[in-house]
This record gives sequence, C-alpha cells and structure tokens, in this order.
Amino acid sequence: MAKGARTEKVDRGSEHIVLPIIALVFGVIGLVISWVPIINNAAFFFGLIGLILGIISLIVNRKNVKTISIIGTVIATAGMAIVLFTQYHYSNALDKATSELSSAVNTDDDSDSSATDKSKSDDSSSSKPMPTGEDTTLSSGNWEVGKDIKPGIYVLTAPSGSGNVDSDPKNYENPSINIILGSGEEDHETTKYRAYLNDGDQINISGLDTVNFETDKPLNNTSNDQYISGQYKVGTDIKPGRYKISAVSGSGNLITDGSVNEILSTEPDDGEVASTTVNLKNGEVLNSDVQMIQLEEQ
Repeated sequence: MAKGARTEKVDRGSEHIVLPIIALVFGVIGLVISWVPIINNAAFFFGLIGLILGIISLIVNRKNVKTISIIGTVIATAGMAIVLFTQYHYSNALDKATSELSSAVNTDDDSDSSATDKSKSDDSSSSKPMPTGEDTTLSSGNWEVGKDIKPGIYVLTAPSGSGNVDSDPKNYENPSINIILGSGEEDHETTKYRAYLNDGDQINISGLDTVNFETDKPLNNTSNDQYISGQYKVGTDIKPGRYKISAVSGSGNLITDGSVNEILSTEPDDGEVASTTVNLKNGEVLNSDVQMIQLEEQ
C-alpha cells in the first residue's frame, strides 16, 4: 500500500504542474502574435486563456510550482496589453489613412466641379454678345484691349504705309490677328481687316505710324454675301451651313478652327485654289486674309 500511496502522490504533482505549463504556453503564444495586425485578435484570447489558467494554477498549486504560474500569468497579461495597445494604434492609423483618402477624393471632386464650373463660365462668356467698341487710332507699339482700346468688333485700316499687325489673345480659344496691313500700294497687303478684340488681348503694331480701328457689329447670320478680310463667327455673323467660298479679290489664307485650311486666289498658282466647298458649324470662326471672298450657300 505504501507503493500505491507514493504513486498517487506523483500523479497529483504531475497534474498540478501541467496547469501552469499550459498557462505559460498560451501566454507565450499570445505574446508572440500580439504584434501582428488582424491575427492579434486571436492573441488576446490566447492571453485571456493563459491568464485564467495561470490564476487557477496559483490558487491550487504549491509554492514551488507557483513560479511557472506567475510567469505564465505575467506573460499572458503582457500579451493582452500589447494587443490592446497595438489595436489602438492600428485603428488610429487606419482612421487617418481613410480620412486622408476621403479628403483627396473630395479635393478631386472639388477640382472637377471647379473645372466644370469654369468651363460653363467660359461657354457662358463666349455666348454673350460682343460689347460695342469705340473708334480708336493706335500708333506703332504694344497695346492692351480693355485699357488702350475697348473690347469689340473693329475694322482695321492703315492711312498710309505698310506694316505688321498681330495679336496675342488672353484666351487661346479666341481668334488671333497676323496680317500685313497697308494702304493698298502692294499686292500682298490687306487694306481692311475685320477683327474681334477681347478684353485682355495684346495688340502689336510695327512698321506703321497709325492704325485706325473703326467699330463694326455682328452681321446677324448672313449667308450669300461678300466679305472683306477678317474674322467671322459662325452662328453670329454667318449662318451655319455648307458653302462654296471663292476668292473675289487678292489671295491669302482661309482657315477655321475646324477643318478648313486653304490658300485662295483669283489667279491660283500651285498649292492655291480659286474656291473651296466647306461645312461651317456653329461656334467656329472663319478667318480670311483674302481681300474679298464670296460665300454661296449650297
């Protein structure tokens, strides 16, 4: 019976030491994976189990076995604390990233909205009637529309001599001027040129003492008519449609901001034509430096 008693005592000691070892194992597992995002959710439960088992083993075990129980309990508690700490910081980092992404998306939306509003504003401003200008004479030099001459539609003439007149539009969509203006002494000169001058455009005059700017007005969608050199807006000056455009006097370039790009001449050489048939769409600008052209609706 003595031997049986000794056997029972060894078994009870083995049972008592298993509990703190299990607590220690759970605590260590929880501590190891407590730093890993998402997975550390499971680490908390490992730590919790280790903590519970450690407390139980502290209660039921003898003093010489309590050391393992204390270590397991401390490690389990540390793992749980690390899980809570890391979860707090991971959550803050995620919230910050989400907030920055949302802010970036809102900024893009605001930019798109601003661009759309600007486009609508530009369309609205382009559809407004051209202001009435005022007869003005400018000498050689650089001039700004809105300061030195009022915005409007003008016919440009040179009282004498010959020189260059060009412009730098403030809005790249507006038509520009690039002509040799003269009194008619040379064949290549333009004697009259009709132009749209918009606020902020820069006018450059060189080689001429003076240039007269005489006010003009929209032609109210005429069709079959003759036109001097210059700029004509389809839908304002010329009715949209299909036209045969012929040179009546002189030669020069005929272009639109669409698909037209020809050299017209009453006596065409190589690369020149006497007439061309084109489709003029609403909103386009017909720009000609031919002395006189004829439009015939087809």
